[in-house]
Amino acid sequence: MVLSEPPSAVMYADLRSFGGISNKDAARILLSAQVVSGGKSPRDRIESRTYLSRSIVHVDPRQVNPSIFADFHSSTQTLCLRIFNYTGGAVSLDTVMDHYAGRAAAQMCESLEAYGLNAQVYQNEVRRLRRVRLREERDRALMLIMLFCATGCLADARVATTVVEDFARSKLAQDLATVTAVGELTSGVGQDLNKPVSLGLLRMVNGAARPPIHCLSLAGSMVGSLVSGEGSISNVEPDVSRRHARIWHDGNRWLCTGLGSTNGTTIIRGTNKTVLCVEPPRANGAGTDPYPPQEIFEGDILCFGKTTQFLVLRVS
Repeated sequence: MVLSEPPSAVMYADLRSFGGISNKDAARILLSAQVVSGGKSPRDRIESRTYLSRSIVHVDPRQVNPSIFADFHSSTQTLCLRIFNYTGGAVSLDTVMDHYAGRAAAQMCESLEAYGLNAQVYQNEVRRLRRVRLREERDRALMLIMLFCATGCLADARVATTVVEDFARSKLAQDLATVTAVGELTSGVGQDLNKPVSLGLLRMVNGAARPPIHCLSLAGSMVGSLVSGEGSISNVEPDVSRRHARIWHDGNRWLCTGLGSTNGTTIIRGTNKTVLCVEPPRANGAGTDPYPPQEIFEGDILCFGKTTQFLVLRVS
């Protein structure tokens, strides 16, 4: 029996006590304003106290739906400003960093462990963020808050780490995996830095995970309703073509390309929910010229046809 609060409740309680941000205000910042089924957005639905409490603040990690959240890069910057403004700017930068690398991090790890989630990944990223050399110390505080909030929302420290590291690359022009800290590398000690990151696909149905994780082959994995062989993935719905798409590693990156499918393939970026087209549905005039392959990252959601979705995960 799990006695600890879920990661989401830990996050909202901290934002309320440390940052003076109510549950509703925090949810309004973190949730997407995009209208979905029923004519309401996730942000609109927080007016229902039952929805806010059960589906957002105290949601079971197994029931988390990643698609309901806004871009964490933007939302956590807003939360960061709210935290600093809570006491009229009296909260020092060091106080914020110490909190989100100390007490708040410990509470999040305790919750992750209680639910059988990977707390070690969270601890490792906190240590990395504390040690890396950054041009602005405020960026360090921001990324610690971003890690805390993304983990609280998604109940997945691996995906949250991807959110933070993508922010460092895209907004700060800095790679957290290679910057030095106190004269040494912050990652890769005792590891082969040339070894590609291993990825896998986890089926998502109505926002819930459906194991197993399908490990992707560096040489290439086929996705489709009638594919077979090593690394092939056929755990799909009927609207997925026999040979729908191929995923492989080109020596530097993981790529996905369509194979002339009937209903097309898209990618939902895990960092900002941007939708990228890998291959449009044939009825939309895809033509005969192949579309260029798209790079995929940990935390992305691959959508094959209209009904089959897989979350991209790091498996090693």
